Amino acid sequence: NVKVTFTLNLFDVPYTLTEAGPAPTLLHIIGGYQGWSHDAAHSTIKGENGVLTGYFYMPDDAKAAEGFKFCTDLNWDGINYGMTADGVISTDGGAGNISLEPGLWYIVFDYYANTLTTTAITKVGLIGNGDVFGAWSTDVEMAYDAATQTWNVTIEDVPADNEYKVRFNANWDINLGGDVTNLTQGGDNLKTVKSGTVTYSLNIFAHPYTIVEK
Repeated sequence: NVKVTFTLNLFDVPYTLTEAGPAPTLLHIIGGYQGWSHDAAHSTIKGENGVLTGYFYMPDDAKAAEGFKFCTDLNWDGINYGMTADGVISTDGGAGNISLEPGLWYIVFDYYANTLTTTAITKVGLIGNGDVFGAWSTDVEMAYDAATQTWNVTIEDVPADNEYKVRFNANWDINLGGDVTNLTQGGDNLKTVKSGTVTYSLNIFAHPYTIVEK
């Protein structure tokens, strides 16, 4: 089944009923941070049933001032979402750009409610079994590498087959698990493969999200 939204206009005669269409399942984040090019590497938000989520890193004030838009297509011919002056998400061609302060953000776009929720991420960490992973109580903090657009940490004395997860802001509201090649919100615990001194590299720049052991 596909959920479809209808808008009923009772203010003008003749009255009209407009079908909004099914919700997108993937939106491209195109903006100043990557040169406003649909061909350049860019972040995405993804989801089903009208709720799309994803991570987005705004590098600096200059790029924040340029903002960004959500695009259904890899060109400007599709549906493009901006923001009105009063903070409402809009597909109107005159809508302004969406803007976020520099830093890492978790984005939730609810298509049917037409709401955009953003959470500032101030800490990215790994947490899991044993002291080397903080014994499920203290995060091992990861650091951002601007050159590779990944988050990384090196941990010593890692045991093989040890359970862990990725979490944000040192709480469980936002966390990643499941498959290391396609991390998902609230997914199952991950398991280490390598042992000894291991570097973990987390990609949350664009879907699919991944974590690699080196």
